[in-house]
Amino acid sequence: MRNRLKRNMALMSIAIILIFNIENVATCVYGSEIENNEISYMETDEEFSDFSEIKDDYEYIGNKVEDEINQSSGIIENEELEKYLNENGVFDEDIASLCEEDDIEEFNEITEEDIDNMDVSIEYYAVLDEQVDEQSEEIDDTEMVRLNDEQIEMYIAEKYYGEETALNDELNEKLGLNDDENEEGLLDKIAMYTGLQPITVYAETQTKQGNHILKKIVWCQKENNSSYVDVIATAVWDTMPANRNLDAIALCFNLGQYEPDATNGHNRLDVIHFWNETKWEGYNASCLNKIYSKRQVVKMKLHNSKKLNEDQYSYNSGYIGMAIRLHNSGDDVDTFGTGNVTRVDIQKEGVRCRVYVRLTSLQKKELDIDINYLHTKVTAWYFVNVFISAAYGNYINAVIQTINGGQTATKTEQSGSSDGFVFKFK
Repeated sequence: MRNRLKRNMALMSIAIILIFNIENVATCVYGSEIENNEISYMETDEEFSDFSEIKDDYEYIGNKVEDEINQSSGIIENEELEKYLNENGVFDEDIASLCEEDDIEEFNEITEEDIDNMDVSIEYYAVLDEQVDEQSEEIDDTEMVRLNDEQIEMYIAEKYYGEETALNDELNEKLGLNDDENEEGLLDKIAMYTGLQPITVYAETQTKQGNHILKKIVWCQKENNSSYVDVIATAVWDTMPANRNLDAIALCFNLGQYEPDATNGHNRLDVIHFWNETKWEGYNASCLNKIYSKRQVVKMKLHNSKKLNEDQYSYNSGYIGMAIRLHNSGDDVDTFGTGNVTRVDIQKEGVRCRVYVRLTSLQKKELDIDINYLHTKVTAWYFVNVFISAAYGNYINAVIQTINGGQTATKTEQSGSSDGFVFKFK
């Protein structure tokens, strides 16, 4: 009862600040230390190859690429560009995230020579998204595992072709679940939590796999006879997580920088928050009619402070910081009126950033990029804003601070990956 009262009071009066400290030293927070040796990557000798290199080595990856090439996304008319994206793991469902309406005409004019100056990379992450209700508990974001080549093959086999694989068992082992939890299974464990993912399983939108999968995509195109690189980066929940609150994303650069005062359009910086939304209505939960299914897009606003509210972003020369609030799925029953049920299901939610980055080393002709995603698992505390400070290649420490001075230290890392995206250009 006491904890419940605390949570209810918090929902009414809390103002949260997540402070990201990226210094490579122990961080002192009001007399409480977070030591760096508590934050570690999951070291591995596994294969993490470019998607285009493994499509001929794995059956279901190859089948998926072939299926994608044989059908049009209906978004862009440039068949060569769409084929290139498909071969590099950008499926038709992802193209909608990369290609905004204002970009389509430009993308349709891309030539084979332009494609030669492109590079695309993707990464998949499985997230054990346990709900954390108490303020005193840590938000430990290390339970985020990058899928290796074989695991991507299994994920695609399960999600798109309905095959049974050993992916669930492998992820249980990777996430270090104990014997009891292993018996229960990762998918059963995830299903226990109520948050983003609807309690009711909707056959139309629920994948068989059920893991919470975050997909990162970076698409770079270097301009001819120029030191500028056009970067489009997305972080999208390929399968939605269970907890939805205020998430923070930082797109960080090494050997490159954003220049807001650049000319000839090279100061471009566009950031959007997007999701697929389906709505049903009916007299009861078992008799619903679909009202609409559409893609929602919010153009995020530039904020001149590192403390961001939802759908705001800020920048400096080395990174773009973004904050989005994930939308909830579920049923809303009109208990005081007709008793009608409204059901909303959210899928493919994420953020997309398009920015011109100037290469700072013309000799190396290389650009390194990190997409750092900090997913919040606390749902009992309503996060109001997030303070972001980031840099390429650094760990992240965070502190949750309430309006009454309470605070909780949390450990996290760069989305489970010790490697960023590395792009080399001619």
